Amino acid sequence: MRIDLHAHSTASDGADTPSQLVRRAREAGLDVLALTDHDTVSGLAEATAVARETGITLVPGAEISCSWRGISIHMLAYLFDPGHAEFARERDLLRDDRTRRGRRDRG
Repeated sequence: MRIDLHAHSTASDGADTPSQLVRRAREAGLDVLALTDHDTVSGLAEATAVARETGITLVPGAEISCSWRGISIHMLAYLFDPGHAEFARERDLLRDDRTRRGRRDRG
């Protein structure tokens, strides 16, 4: 069984759309793929639909950006309820903060 538990789509900083990512994973021989975009689950519905078509097992996830004592930490989260209201608010805040940092870094 071939598994990739850390993949990003264009929903965050990946090069492929969620559909393309799932199809490429299947073409590469993967059996299981986790979509773990940064601080968002916006690509999961699209990826889930293509996963059903292609027969790949999709693990819903996200890469959560946070900091601890001034250190940037990225944690992978899997199999959570993407509709959980409090967690959705936190992801929105983290994503907005990531966007602001990106703009600041680009000058």
